[in-house]
Amino acid sequence: MLQRTMAALWFWSTWCEVFCESNGNASINSLQLATQIWSMTHGIATLEASQLINLFDRSIET
Repeated sequence: MLQRTMAALWFWSTWCEVFCESNGNASINSLQLATQIWSMTHGIATLEASQLINLFDRSIET
């Protein structure tokens, strides 16, 4: 599990770095941004897997 997490963070960090540089935002910390994206998507996926997403946001249709 830890290896997959680290691989995901590496991927998102690389993607964020390229994206930010190509849009003129090279000063953004790509690892921090990648960690925030990963944690947000992981949290949403966990809520959905636990069937709790509709309690978090009732406007979401699953």
